[in-house]
Amino acid sequence: MKNSILFLLFVMAFGCQSYRDFTNQTYHYNILGKDTLHEGRYVYGSVDNLPIRLLFDTGANITALYGNKIGEGDSLFNNNRFKLDAVTGWQHTTSVKKIISDSISFQTFSSQLQPFILNDGNFSQSQCVPAIQSQGLLGLDAFQGSKDKLHLNYNENVLEWFADVVPSAYQPVDAKFTRQGIFIKIKINDVYDYFLFDSGADVSLLVKDKFQTEPVAIFETYFSTFQNKEVFLSSTAYHYFAETEFCSIKIPNIIITKTENIDRNILGFLFIKSFNWLIDFKNKRLYAKEINNTYLTNLRTVINETHPKVLEMEGKLKIAFKRQEDENYELGQQIISVNDELIDETNICFWQNELNNVDNWERFKIRFAE
Repeated sequence: MKNSILFLLFVMAFGCQSYRDFTNQTYHYNILGKDTLHEGRYVYGSVDNLPIRLLFDTGANITALYGNKIGEGDSLFNNNRFKLDAVTGWQHTTSVKKIISDSISFQTFSSQLQPFILNDGNFSQSQCVPAIQSQGLLGLDAFQGSKDKLHLNYNENVLEWFADVVPSAYQPVDAKFTRQGIFIKIKINDVYDYFLFDSGADVSLLVKDKFQTEPVAIFETYFSTFQNKEVFLSSTAYHYFAETEFCSIKIPNIIITKTENIDRNILGFLFIKSFNWLIDFKNKRLYAKEINNTYLTNLRTVINETHPKVLEMEGKLKIAFKRQEDENYELGQQIISVNDELIDETNICFWQNELNNVDNWERFKIRFAE
């Protein structure tokens, strides 16, 4: 099982309202500072002197903390400067706290009186997928006050500031800067549309409308969103080949994904990481430089998958990814034992990895819940 398969199960969107009037925070930007993008996407810093790991998410216009990842004994929960509010995400509204920390510090910036969305409900992610385990999201709100350009340097996997003139190797991108995020204009099959620039989404190009052509593959999957009630949502993913044009780059045969439960097009991490980006918040300009073409191949293994994949969900091992035409399994079907070994908290991650890293399950004796 390739990790990219599991990544597709977790399309995380964050459609939040702005709250600049919530506090009078102050920022200090360190022009020489560099934040390492661990695994291409996670940054390490501190909040109220507590170490923290956040997902760098260009699709989030508000920085957020997952309360159940911080711990109720931590000082942030003892801070009485918070109020209840509502946040609207993908077709869901959830009650959250807006809280002000005393300080937040990373290599690229620090802030006092930093506001956060704090969700201390039951937002839960699979405990067996370390790549998605973070304590929250670092949104673009933390960087928007700088006069310098933010450099998303995926060639070296660092976030850094760029004060010089934009190099000629970087092409201007047709983009809109809005309160909901940065939207990039992309041409697909001779039709232009705008896509949310979203490094927090584990997709390449995700579209909200179905294509007129026949899909090359259809999968039933689960994904999770930032909300309280339905931790995992089922969805059908349709994969298409399409001609795409981004900047002056023409891509003749890229894979486009259409899934349910989204209300906007998304340009995700699997595409974004193939470029370096310069974000000029002051002048509302975006620039890109191609560094590789992995966006052409990162979904090839997905559409060729013939075997189902499993995922730990709330302590149970379930079918979480399957081809739609495969009638031998059902999405959400629970595996209760493998080779006569009952699935429990001590072995659930082991068996998830074992089952997902083989081409077929013929050598396993698998028993499903009735």
